[in-house]
Amino acid sequence: MTIRGPALQGPLPAMTHDSSYAHQVLRFLLIVVAAGLVLAGCDSGPATDTADGVIAPVTPQIDFRVQPDLSQSDTLTLEYQGLSERPRPDTASLPDVYTVEVGKENGTPADGSSSFLVTFTGPRQSGNYASPIRFRAGGVTATVRFAGTVIGPQTIADFESGTEGFFAFGGPGISQEEGQLRIDGTNLGGVGVFPGISKPFSAPTNFEDTPVVEMRIRATASSDGPAVIRTALNGAGDNADANVTVPELVAEVPADGEYATYYFDFRGNFQQFDGVPVDPTQMGEIVLLLNDNNPNTFTGTIYIDEIRRRPVIPESSN
Repeated sequence: MTIRGPALQGPLPAMTHDSSYAHQVLRFLLIVVAAGLVLAGCDSGPATDTADGVIAPVTPQIDFRVQPDLSQSDTLTLEYQGLSERPRPDTASLPDVYTVEVGKENGTPADGSSSFLVTFTGPRQSGNYASPIRFRAGGVTATVRFAGTVIGPQTIADFESGTEGFFAFGGPGISQEEGQLRIDGTNLGGVGVFPGISKPFSAPTNFEDTPVVEMRIRATASSDGPAVIRTALNGAGDNADANVTVPELVAEVPADGEYATYYFDFRGNFQQFDGVPVDPTQMGEIVLLLNDNNPNTFTGTIYIDEIRRRPVIPESSN
């Protein structure tokens, strides 16, 4: 069986075309497209002019770590394009502790590279000698940071302005006298007795690069015998103490009234008396023990002129 719908009666209506309406739609679309192009141009940001040339350091910073009066060298490479001449260091920005020598150069100023031998010579005073160094070629400039560090002797106390935070325990008395630390005591030490002096640091101190403690010490001629001084470094907070008793950390100072320099060498000795390893980067105070646990006591006066820490024992002291 076939089912049929109702028959359409009469002719189909004719389709009409309104030309004025079509023109209005087209005009609107053109306006929208034009506005979109303008907005897209705004989103892309302003155009920037390309510089006449460019200098690009392969490494933005060169690091040096030396001891006082020693030198270390490294190579710096600059790559460049669009220059009229090869770059050279700006001597006005170059501190005396650095020297720069021109090495191998490739290509041309328009497209090439230059290598430089940079040398840092550490001054006697430890510290950080970082400085930004400019390299110029005509009007084009690049900056490289030279970061030189001297890890030489660093002063712990020089006693020019007092006792430098030291305090005494177990018997001795301390005072400052003409830029020296004076320590007076009677029958200091003895078996099972641990007198001394101590200086807490204001913050945990890193002795990893400066594990040798240097002191200028004398005991007066009127004292009754040698002063036996043992140095320890106590850990900050809950860190273990480097207080092992070994010859490298003990000095015997004769009662002759003459200053001498003594070195307390913690290299390989950052450990507690019971063998527990000590973190050398977390030291909280320095301790000087006087004839501690020693059957021979000390009566007299000890002077300390300066206490420093340094990387190694100087060869001249051997």
